[in-house]
This record gives sequence, C-alpha cells and structure tokens, in this order.
Amino acid sequence: MKHDGGIHYFDIHDDEDGDDSRPRRKLKTLASKRRLPIHDIVLELGFLKHVDQSRAEGSVMVFPELVPGGVGERYGFQFSKWFSTLKQKIGIAGVDHHGLRHTAISALGEAKIIGDIADQLDGHEILKERGRYMKGVSLEVLHESINSIRYDGIDADVIKGPKK
Repeated sequence: MKHDGGIHYFDIHDDEDGDDSRPRRKLKTLASKRRLPIHDIVLELGFLKHVDQSRAEGSVMVFPELVPGGVGERYGFQFSKWFSTLKQKIGIAGVDHHGLRHTAISALGEAKIIGDIADQLDGHEILKERGRYMKGVSLEVLHESINSIRYDGIDADVIKGPKK
C-alpha cells in the first residue's frame, strides 16, 4: 500500500525475487501491474488504521491472519469463507467473492466510466490500437472512477453492521 497526492492505493506488482519475510507475488499479465486506489468507503471503515496496526505488530501483510489454503494454496481461500459469513451477517445476497470483480466492472459501466479506465482498474489489457498508445490515466482519475462505484442501500454504516 502506498499514497500519492493524498490518494491511498494498492501498488499491485510482482516480487518473485523478494525475500522470505513475505509471500512472493506473481501477476498473471503485464496489465495486472497497476495502482489501484482504495475506495473512500473502505477508508471510512478504518482500513488505514487496520494497516497501521498490522505494521505496528510487525506484519508485512495487510491481513496477516490469512494463510494459504485449498488446492492451489492461495491466500484467497480463507477470504472466501470469511466473505460468505459477512454477507449473511449484514444481509447482502446475490454476490460471492468471485463475482466482486464482475460486479465492480458492471458498476463502473453504470457510472459511465469508459472501458479503458475500467480495464486499467481491473488489470485487463486495453485492446487494439488504444492499448498500444494509451499509457494510462492519472491516479486522480482512477480514484474518481473507483469512487463512482456505488450500490443502493450499501454504505459504510451498513457494512459496519448494527451498533451494539
């Protein structure tokens, strides 16, 4: 995670030559390497505080509790189980964690974000001549675009759940 000009973002890159203090990251394609701004609702939920706490505890991972699992020994294995529990707890139906990317791409379309920007956000290659010439848009435009993702009835308060 990094920040630039007040925008917090995930710096998605590979590090197959990294040290043993953290898991190695391997990207599927060159387009997978990107800066992905963090949605304002995620920040409102206290994500930066969580990251700071993880770092203060000596972790190099944002979610140190995740361990590889499943057939492919992937870190997303436990996330899948956690997300299913969260959905039930807060009453969201019709989406699983595999569908989040599809849902986000559809939401970008609903917000009239052009396909090339959506491709840059989701790590897809920009096709044809535009892909050859387009060098990407600014972090500010990516941030505005990611924040255009909205779902009726879902905000930080809904995700936090009822106050105890």
